Amino acid sequence: MYPVVIFCGGQGTRIREFEPFLPKPLIKVGNKSIIEHIFDIYLKSGFNKFILCVGYKHQEFEKYLRYKKFTKIKKKIFFHKKKKIFVILAPTGVKTETGYRLKKIEHKILTKYFFLTYGDGVANINIKKQLQFHIRNRKAITVTGVNPPSRFGKLKVNKNTVVEFNEKPLKTKDLINGGFFVCNKSIFKYLNKNNKNLNFEKDILNKIAKKKNMSCFYHKGFWMAIDTRRDHDKLQAIFRTKKFNFQ
Repeated sequence: MYPVVIFCGGQGTRIREFEPFLPKPLIKVGNKSIIEHIFDIYLKSGFNKFILCVGYKHQEFEKYLRYKKFTKIKKKIFFHKKKKIFVILAPTGVKTETGYRLKKIEHKILTKYFFLTYGDGVANINIKKQLQFHIRNRKAITVTGVNPPSRFGKLKVNKNTVVEFNEKPLKTKDLINGGFFVCNKSIFKYLNKNNKNLNFEKDILNKIAKKKNMSCFYHKGFWMAIDTRRDHDKLQAIFRTKKFNFQ
């Protein structure tokens, strides 16, 4: 079974004024933390092993897992009997960059493929289809491309008079990195620098793209990343409608 690596080490400075005590992945949306919603996305497709690259306030993750009835079966390894979820907590430093965090857990990846995502984004992405797409395309990594919603309301103006105001999120035509990856284990050859400032996005993805070794899985469905309190409030409002559960 392919593991899911989740970047959970950032300090989340832009949302800290809203929740100063918890790492961003542990902030609740509805009745679950963001990290639980991410677990559910992968569990739906049958993937139940998670490696959390923790850093900032990493002790809070162990407290949270214990609170959610996970049993510690080995050092830094937890298991939820009812949900059949394995979670490995991998401390990767407090001020380290994402590329270095990934390099630190290389020895924990024992399969040809693995998933990688961030601890602050949710989507109703079809993980099985994404994996099949990745295998067919034979690239080192598959990135998920999404159309981001506009953060601002659209104004329609006629002779200096606003005739229409639309606050609904509007899609842009450009694709952005949606943060859900499928990787070959061979990707670690691009992370050969033992450097705490090695950034996965700028230093690694850019290099792989230039070598034409990256494919893009286009996701047309729901996607949202939680970066600010406004993002959290929007996602919370979506959850309260009970029309969508992010999976």
